Amino acid sequence: MNEVPADGTDLKRLHTIVDAELEQAEAGEDPAGEDEAELQQYLTRLRSLHDAVVAMETYEDGLGEL
Repeated sequence: MNEVPADGTDLKRLHTIVDAELEQAEAGEDPAGEDEAELQQYLTRLRSLHDAVVAMETYEDGLGEL
């Protein structure tokens, strides 16, 4: 199987998007009509996604050290 080496560009873009969305949601700029419980669930999912993206970046950074 041939794998295309990842340069991390997509991952960095995802990180930027997730961070921006998390900041916006935490600032209370949620879509109109969202109730507080749904907002908290959304924030929890965003934080989990953020943690996963950071973990993947750390993993990819470590691959260069092998």
